Amino acid sequence: MQLSQDTYQGQFILQAYENNTLIINNQVYELSLIIGANHLLTHCLPIKINALKTSDWQPLIELKPEIVLIGTGHTLQFINPILLQVFYQQRIGVEVMTTQAACRTLAVLLAENRKAFAALFS
Repeated sequence: MQLSQDTYQGQFILQAYENNTLIINNQVYELSLIIGANHLLTHCLPIKINALKTSDWQPLIELKPEIVLIGTGHTLQFINPILLQVFYQQRIGVEVMTTQAACRTLAVLLAENRKAFAALFS
């Protein structure tokens, strides 16, 4: 097995997710947010995923991600495919999973220097 040094140079480090709370750069967040290596958007998503509208994705689309992970909270919630259509039209990969899984997956993708973002709901 070949090992390589961690070269993550991002401004934002997602340190933990527990009890519906995210810890990013030693700051506690209890709301929905979008995070990438150098972007943290805290007031563009509704608090609850069931209030999500297609237009809520616009700030994320403008960042031109390669892949988007959607963390739906403690349990997996299915999202209406119409709400994901905007990603497909822009040829952006999108995956829906629990917030805990999205946090772990984002860490791996950012360590690989991928242009990945996560929309995380608590």
